[in-house]
Formats: sequence, structure tokens, C-alpha cells
Amino acid sequence: MMSIEEWKTAVNASEKAIVVEGKNDEKALREMGIANRIYQLSRKAIFAVIEEVWQKERQVIILTDLDKEGKKLYGRLSSGLQDHGVEIDNVFREWLFRNSQVRQVEGLKL
Repeated sequence: MMSIEEWKTAVNASEKAIVVEGKNDEKALREMGIANRIYQLSRKAIFAVIEEVWQKERQVIILTDLDKEGKKLYGRLSSGLQDHGVEIDNVFREWLFRNSQVRQVEGLKL
């Protein structure tokens, strides 16, 4: 089984962009050492983020929280991006939420 350190290394190696809910989520990922391109949803309309991402990216990792709002955002982002031909990589999200106690991205720490 992969450790959180190995998860971080694999995310970095993937070089896939990441979509998060807010600045604290991005800050947590940066403090872990994740260097991927990160897009934040905070204070932007979801369609604006989808447009920004699909114009620049072919594959993304969506790391929204596992609360009700985060799951709703994940669904809207996932379908909106896929409608524009962006592939959603769920492997990292699923591993994180199945194999760690993390339920909010801002709670990530090594």
C-alpha cells in the first residue's frame, strides 16, 4: 500500500493539473511539496473555472472535499470538464479518501 509521501510523489510525477476548492487547499498541497499546476474554485463561477481549465489542460485531478458541497462541486466539475474533452484522473482522489483520514484537502500533511 502506498504512503502519503508516495502519493505526493506520484501526483508530482503525473504532472497533471489539480483543481481544488480554495486557497487553503492549494496552500496545503504546496506545503506538501506538490508542484503541479493548481486551479482554485474560490470566488469564481464554476463555468469560468471549467473554461479556464479545458483551454489549457487535457487531464486533471479534482481534489474537492468529501463533504456534501465538495461532492456536488466534484460532480459539476467532472461532467463540465468531460463535456469539453478533459480526462478526469480519479486514481489520486480515490486513493486519498480511501487510504487516509483526510476528508478535507486543507487537512493534508505529510
